[in-house]
Amino acid sequence: MSDDTISEMRRGEGPAVSVSASLHRGTVNEVRRRVGKRAFSAYLEDALLKQMRREDLRELLDDHIERHGEFSAGELAEAHDALYGEADEMRGHAA
Repeated sequence: MSDDTISEMRRGEGPAVSVSASLHRGTVNEVRRRVGKRAFSAYLEDALLKQMRREDLRELLDDHIERHGEFSAGELAEAHDALYGEADEMRGHAA
């Protein structure tokens, strides 16, 4: 596989490669307790992908705020309702 092909792969794609990473023993023990030895790599891959998505979202939000200013209370309420409205209503938190 050429370097050009590798650079075109998006996150979460392509063949698995072995890497070396140092982790705290307690963290390793907790992950193994949760998923076992055989799913350790998949668990780390999922965690890394989630973290990258959070960082991407933070960049988008920061860019929006820089260009348009802070979100208004109404915009935040609308976003909250879109994300959690039904769940809040079921818990009795609806206004």
